[in-house]
Amino acid sequence: MTKTVGDSTHNYVLDGTRILSEAVTGSTPYTLYYLYDASGNVRGFIYNNRHYFYKISKKKQTKL
Repeated sequence: MTKTVGDSTHNYVLDGTRILSEAVTGSTPYTLYYLYDASGNVRGFIYNNRHYFYKISKKKQTKL
């Protein structure tokens, strides 16, 4: 699946409805690899070989 925003193109790799990765081309290219838990909920992503995880509060509010 592909989406273009301005001069950037976002190329998504999917597994059903789950986004596995997002490669962005344009003036600042990058790739994100999404991380999921055993229940299929997105828990973070890998960017520039660094792992980032979402912090989920008891009220189910998500923060990076």
